[in-house]
Amino acid sequence: MLNEKTKATLIILVSALFGIYCFVFGQSGLLERIYLNNQKEIISKEIAELEADNAQLYEYLLANKSGKHYEKEAYLQGYIREGQKRVVFNSDDPPGGEKSQLTRITLEKSHSETQQLRILWIILSFFIIFLYIVRKQSLATRKDNYQ
Repeated sequence: MLNEKTKATLIILVSALFGIYCFVFGQSGLLERIYLNNQKEIISKEIAELEADNAQLYEYLLANKSGKHYEKEAYLQGYIREGQKRVVFNSDDPPGGEKSQLTRITLEKSHSETQQLRILWIILSFFIIFLYIVRKQSLATRKDNYQ
């Protein structure tokens, strides 16, 4: 059906398409490494924020180790003196966590798009191989008809 030269070319074509898949779309490919680097940056920022919060809480713990509550600390905890009024606006999300959460959502969305690109690349590769085989067969058929 296919001659030796066509088979060799087909093997090279399949190898090239598979190589592109592995180096760009594969589990250790370029897109996956970009995703992992972005995820590493986000997690590093979150760790830095948590370490800063931990240091602040540790200082607060050391300052209150004696068990004394000062007026400023009592105010920060929500206690007020008699006759005072306090207005509190509740917020479910802390102001710092919102940015990193949006970044994580965007990152996960881009990772799912990468998985869709993998599927499209596989379909495109099969289509290219199919077109190559059909073209070679039609050229061989035309060549046989002219002889």
